[in-house]
Amino acid sequence: MSGYSYVTLRERPEIITDAALWFSDKWGVPVEAYLDCMEAYLEGRTELGWYLCLEGERIVGGLGVIENDFHDRKDLTPNVCAVYVEEDCRRQGIAGRLLDLAAREMRRRGIWPLYLVTDHVGFYERYGWEFLCMVQGDGEPEMTRMYRLGGAGPEAEGALSYGDPDAGTVLIQPVDGHDLAGMENEVKWIREHSQKPFRLLAVPVENWNTDLSPWEAPAVFGNEAFSGGAARTLEKVRRLCEDGSKTYVIGGYSLAGLFALWAVYQTDRFRGAAAASASLWFPGFTDFMEEDAPRCGAVYLSLGDREEKAKNPVMASVGDRTREAYACLREQGVT
Repeated sequence: MSGYSYVTLRERPEIITDAALWFSDKWGVPVEAYLDCMEAYLEGRTELGWYLCLEGERIVGGLGVIENDFHDRKDLTPNVCAVYVEEDCRRQGIAGRLLDLAAREMRRRGIWPLYLVTDHVGFYERYGWEFLCMVQGDGEPEMTRMYRLGGAGPEAEGALSYGDPDAGTVLIQPVDGHDLAGMENEVKWIREHSQKPFRLLAVPVENWNTDLSPWEAPAVFGNEAFSGGAARTLEKVRRLCEDGSKTYVIGGYSLAGLFALWAVYQTDRFRGAAAASASLWFPGFTDFMEEDAPRCGAVYLSLGDREEKAKNPVMASVGDRTREAYACLREQGVT
């Protein structure tokens, strides 16, 4: 997965011809049509962009955003189009990453909601898209499905949805790009090890040190300090947990695991928390735990074999801090 990079065409304008040829080969639309749209984007005549996944210099996935993807509902605009991933690179989360990249860019520019037409059933739903209506494609004998991303629901908070959207149990997980690339495998593993229907909402986080840290703290590795923005992230997460008929569980890995544990000390909205290899070395966190009490009855903690052998002395304390956290939770009556 580390060999893939995700870029906008504005970030790599020199490959415009290669990109147009690639899309034309996949979809049978004239190269000139793609070049016209791409040139308008590069020249700033439109903010409807083009997004690519590269393996080195090879284009292995891509999509665009255009006014209308050749159908009769001109009012449903703009449209995500030409979504394609090379066959040898499928089932690795590339399409999801591209869709998320485009959605984030469009929302940032105030271009929302988004629409797309497709014959697929069940694919786009996992990324938060909702079936809207049937539309008539230009020159097509049969009608096709129109999907929308935007408005109410998890996608309004930028979350990606996996599993059963109607399940009574909802798992909330803050993620970065690396996590998103493995979400399909994670969901598969959960299904194989649990008979209970579930929905997983992956909440992309831009900057972990800023958005997941509960309070300000000096840099532990590198030069980036912790900015204490977890409260803002929790407000975003809470908006995903407003259905009183659902059971919500929050979890995460590393600093996201720390955030999940901190979150159950802030609100009773979660039935439990899973803090996998949590960054419990975070300055002052176990002291915080001892001075407060979680508002849920179940917490899962895990510690990797090599984590407390880190060369960084602060991070190497994670073993002692995790054992302290476990003892504290037991004393507080948490299972």
